Amino acid sequence: MDTLNNNRGVIIVFFALFLFLLLIFLGVAVDIGWTTIVRTHAQRRVDAAALAGASQLSSSTVATTRQSNAQTMAQTFAHYNKVVGTSTKLFFSSIRNVFGASETGSTTINVSATAYLGCPGVEKPPLPLALCHSAVDPTNSGTCDQVKAFQTPDNNSAFFAPPGMTINDSNCKGLVDGSITMPNIGSGDSINLNNGQLTSCLSEMEKQCNNRNCRVANPWCVIVPVVDGACDVSLNGTRTVLGFAEFCITSVNKQDSDKFVQGKLKCPVSFAGPSGGACFGVSNQNPVLVQ
Repeated sequence: MDTLNNNRGVIIVFFALFLFLLLIFLGVAVDIGWTTIVRTHAQRRVDAAALAGASQLSSSTVATTRQSNAQTMAQTFAHYNKVVGTSTKLFFSSIRNVFGASETGSTTINVSATAYLGCPGVEKPPLPLALCHSAVDPTNSGTCDQVKAFQTPDNNSAFFAPPGMTINDSNCKGLVDGSITMPNIGSGDSINLNNGQLTSCLSEMEKQCNNRNCRVANPWCVIVPVVDGACDVSLNGTRTVLGFAEFCITSVNKQDSDKFVQGKLKCPVSFAGPSGGACFGVSNQNPVLVQ
């Protein structure tokens, strides 16, 4: 018998090697597929947690309460104490360890999400009335102060016309009574201001205020643009819109020599439009994912 030329049993050796390689690749494929599934589910949970947490930031409660509510809501949606990662089991790590790998049988999958509760960037103001930044946010802290606003003599507000339109008594009255359509005003737009006493415009504002029975107990609240810079006589001219605030009108006086529109800011308040501007007590009530 020629034992050197005997090939019987070779196929078993190759089949055994092939089987081990097959198990290795199968283990890698199964574990990669499983970790992908776990990552997808974890990411969905974290996305929901970020959106749910951010939605609590638009409430009117104090800052510490808003933060606590946001954390509680985020944890509820994430199902974790910390929504930054989770551990998942590796099914075939022991097989790969036979071939030199050093796996513990599980791996940590890190996921994260950031939600943005924006400030309004575009609005169609119902009135051609603008406030200056230093009146709305006198401490430059990114909030709004419930100040009164007068046309004169404080110079902290002004009538405005949208880009491309001259601000005068006739145009201002038209924007108030609706005979001239107010276009969308966006953060970054340059609007034309007049902080004088536009009698016809004030008369129409007073008429609408009276029709609404606006007073301290029943204010007429409108979203108005906030323009850059200090409150001074140079509110006559052109300034840039930074964002929007909600101004609640309590009275309009066109009778005396010192004509004015009087009211207070409402802060905070939710805003349902597109975001993009600075915050002056007004925030978007619909957060979006940014990461």
